[in-house]
Amino acid sequence: MTANGKLDIDAYVHQPQQHSPTSSEASVHELVRNVWAQLLKSESFTNDDEFFDQGGTSFTLIKMLQTINLIFDTHVRPDALSEGITVSRLAGLIHKQRQSKTA
Repeated sequence: MTANGKLDIDAYVHQPQQHSPTSSEASVHELVRNVWAQLLKSESFTNDDEFFDQGGTSFTLIKMLQTINLIFDTHVRPDALSEGITVSRLAGLIHKQRQSKTA
């Protein structure tokens, strides 16, 4: 986090050892929640709440995915979230992509 309480994306991107493919599911959920909280300017959502129901827009979706892809070195696309965008679903996609890179 920065001094202003925002997610320090550079810190995550430049320290990949902290977020290796073996990172725990809980830490992936936590990072995804932090990105959402910053973009949505709210922390009052659960891991199963829909992104758009919490005030997300198409613009914030693209920004969120860019941030997530930088942090986790993934390529999650908007169409991969066709069944709804939740922290849990996104974390699951991140895990799948990261595991397939190590296989």
